[in-house]
Amino acid sequence: MRARVPLRLWPAVDVRGGRTAQATADSPLADPASAVAHWVEQGAERIHLVDLDRATGTGENDALLERLVRGAGVPVEVSGGILGPRDVERALSWGAVAVTTSSALWADPASAVAWLREQGPQVQVGLDLVGDRVVARGTDLEVGPVADLWPLLAELGAQGKRRWVLASAAADGRMTGPDLAGLRAATEHLAGTLIASGGVSTTGDLVALSSLRGSAGPAVGEVILGAALYAGAVELGRSQRLLAEIAGPAEHPEADSAGVSWAGRELQPGEFDDDTGELDPALPAPGEPPLGDAALVAALDGARVFVALLAEEAADSADLSVAQVTTPEGWSALPVFTTADAVGRWRADARPVPVRGHVAAQAALGDGAAALVLDAGSPGPRVVRPSMTSALARRMGWERPVDDPVVLEGLRRLKEHPAVTGVALRAGPSGELVIGLRGLQDDREAGLLVAGVLQDPEVRSRVDGVIVSALGLDGGG
Repeated sequence: MRARVPLRLWPAVDVRGGRTAQATADSPLADPASAVAHWVEQGAERIHLVDLDRATGTGENDALLERLVRGAGVPVEVSGGILGPRDVERALSWGAVAVTTSSALWADPASAVAWLREQGPQVQVGLDLVGDRVVARGTDLEVGPVADLWPLLAELGAQGKRRWVLASAAADGRMTGPDLAGLRAATEHLAGTLIASGGVSTTGDLVALSSLRGSAGPAVGEVILGAALYAGAVELGRSQRLLAEIAGPAEHPEADSAGVSWAGRELQPGEFDDDTGELDPALPAPGEPPLGDAALVAALDGARVFVALLAEEAADSADLSVAQVTTPEGWSALPVFTTADAVGRWRADARPVPVRGHVAAQAALGDGAAALVLDAGSPGPRVVRPSMTSALARRMGWERPVDDPVVLEGLRRLKEHPAVTGVALRAGPSGELVIGLRGLQDDREAGLLVAGVLQDPEVRSRVDGVIVSALGLDGGG
């Protein structure tokens, strides 16, 4: 299911000794003011500002944080050592829109609940978890099992929906992946907005968080990003656009960013009312050299194409469905046509509906098809492979999987296996990745390692198929 509202992303700026803790010493982002300005320029709509010195009891950065809050130009939430009314008042006086309490508050649960009952929505409840235990990061304090707190937290949430910041302390800053199981479990007890922090390492992690469901709907509403942003593993603007595309606009939760149904059953002509049905000039005419794969994805993005609608059997003639075919590779595919006449040559009973190419790709994915077939039934049909269709649907440029930096970064993880002495790649005849893992003697073990990489949805969306060998490639590979 798609979330009704896109997952919201808040860059974190952690301040220690007047510097940005996540940035290297020689980075321009080591200056917290520069870091805040950078993330705002990249599209941040809110900043999560942390005073690590106050959180660890080693000092404070109040004057600096006040300047950052007042000068950010976007809402700022403040965290770090928030343990009582004075801490809340201090941050709110700077203009902060919210503060996040420290987990140390839960060393005395009864007092914590009594105080939080009196607090408004600006006070976000922080819980730092290591497995099933609550800790206070930066201190030696271990509060105890989170199971002991769930009844108190549920009671607190029942008095009015709250904002909960659930941080995976073990994963924070390590980019090892978010604690999906812990977040899902939290939704069984907490009413309100769940904000996840810690562990995000790829855009695929964000997609997984946006898809996480609780008993009452999407499990996570917001994510605080730190190390992944500063390391360049996640690009803020691109991730926000992707999450918005996945969610669709709030007023039409089953529609894409253009307001067209993801399900592929309400494709509207709109701008094409006077369309003549001829070939779009962005596409090559018969007899002209065919476009390369990357150029084809780019051309189809804005080109007008036709989707074939068919009357469903034993249904009213007005009840139409989108046709699907199966490619020689076994992919379920949506037939897409470059002219209205091509639709009729394929099926005389088909109704041609003009749409932009990226809308056709979105409709295909929404209807469970992995690929497109361009001009099915013609002498030279063209298969738009799954990785190309995914890129087209998201209006992104396409690269061969063997050259795609996201895929290559995922495959670099294979080298972390102690037995793998090398990874060799080449492209197969149908665009699949041929992967050789040197140092392994068992094809099954090699396959399991590669399958682990492909669990990342972002990597998987960019790959059409894999052939794996434990013996590496031959010298010509």
